[in-house]
Amino acid sequence: MASIYSNGLIDVLRFFEEKSKKIGSISENYFFTTMLDQTSSQKDKIIKHVKNYFPKNTFEFILSGPHFFIANIFYKNPKAECLGSRSYDLIDLLNIPNDYLPRTNYIPYEDKIIFNSRIHKVPWNNSQLITDYYRLCFRKTFESYAERTLISCIIPPNIVHIDSTKSYIFKNIIDLLSVASGSFSLPYDFYLKVSQRTAFTSVLEKMPLLDPSLPMFTRVLVLSCLATGYSNLWKEAFDPKMRLEKWTKIDPRLDDNFFASLTSEWQR
Repeated sequence: MASIYSNGLIDVLRFFEEKSKKIGSISENYFFTTMLDQTSSQKDKIIKHVKNYFPKNTFEFILSGPHFFIANIFYKNPKAECLGSRSYDLIDLLNIPNDYLPRTNYIPYEDKIIFNSRIHKVPWNNSQLITDYYRLCFRKTFESYAERTLISCIIPPNIVHIDSTKSYIFKNIIDLLSVASGSFSLPYDFYLKVSQRTAFTSVLEKMPLLDPSLPMFTRVLVLSCLATGYSNLWKEAFDPKMRLEKWTKIDPRLDDNFFASLTSEWQR
């Protein structure tokens, strides 16, 4: 039994090493950034620290690492008195409004026009900011001993983040969903654990680029599109064939009609 298990792990590693097309092979189709340095951005009056503040819109929401988990931007909410990464409460996704945004520890120092003038533009269009796009955001530091090591989620437009995270902006939605599919998965997480890396340095570029897959994309979208900020992503990526999907296991907690009820309009 042990040898079968070992061979299975070796097969995973071999696939990652031998799979010809890596994410780095489409580097012209994405751009990555760590955005705002938590310390210097406050010193330079780009962002300011706030306490017990619920943002009124996505422009005011500045993402921190503990906010999100796998495929879930609304994982934890900073406590009213946030004293560090452990001062967060879990968010009950069943009881949030459609336009929900959690507390933020930082907000832009200046108005939107001045603040946006400090945001990078995408390399393929000098009239578009990186915040005009849906992006794939990763926690910058890895914990190989934790339940999951590779932590990522898709974030909506307008949102910026501090440098505890790193985000990838993709030229097209297909690449975004393909890379998200892998980054949410157990094989990618396993590969990162055995690599013993502790920081996000040229990790993603060496991962296999998964071929587009409707079942895969459907699940990524269903997990990610948790609020109205994702409605445009859902509408653009929706395919009527998503309604033909089925759960891969029989479980009384899983609604057999779930996929059949999906429409092109975002809904909770």
